[in-house]
Amino acid sequence: RSTISDRHRLTFEQQIRPAEGVTFSYSYNFDRDHTFQDDFDPNDPFAFNVTVDIARLDASLVFEHRDDLFDATRGWFHASTIEWGVATLGSDLRFLKYVGQHYYFHPLGRGLVLASAARVGLGKGFGQELIPSERFFAGGGNTVRGYSQDSLGPLGFFGDPGGGSASLVFNQELRLPVWNLFRGVGFVDAGNVFSSVRDLSFRALKVAVGLGLRAETPVGLFRLDYG
Repeated sequence: RSTISDRHRLTFEQQIRPAEGVTFSYSYNFDRDHTFQDDFDPNDPFAFNVTVDIARLDASLVFEHRDDLFDATRGWFHASTIEWGVATLGSDLRFLKYVGQHYYFHPLGRGLVLASAARVGLGKGFGQELIPSERFFAGGGNTVRGYSQDSLGPLGFFGDPGGGSASLVFNQELRLPVWNLFRGVGFVDAGNVFSSVRDLSFRALKVAVGLGLRAETPVGLFRLDYG
């Protein structure tokens, strides 16, 4: 069995740009999160069906120094976000989370580009575990290619992906021109999800290697990866 989260969100946000390529933002977010089993039976007294109100304060710092937002060949990007679930602002849950992302792009000449990425997620619930919609997941085309979507890390009670309170993901790509609109990619991905922050371990990272193809079209960049 798997769970489904139905979320409605209200957000108040302000952004400040103190310098070129730098953005600081803070916000108040109120979520009503309804999580239930995909085969939910209202007549089953043991069926998982929970509605939770989550109020949080967020603060983000973003550095944007890439030459292209969607297909960078040089430069770097960094984003750090802190989320704090506060009971006094209407939250049923109390928690603290940090999400960090860093990307670096280095041209090697003759159309070759070295693209690197590192992502970390850290979370802690106070008085309870993080609910599924607040946990970290990894595995699949946007994190660790070669593994099924969200399959890494702890499993839930029914053997479905359970997510965790911490995650590490690293990606390394070598991009090269092939012909006309097409480019090739060789990649190495590593990552995993952990039950808690204290369980973080570089030795426990799952590794995948593979090849990919990119096509730059008038409607956007299309990609195909095999890991």
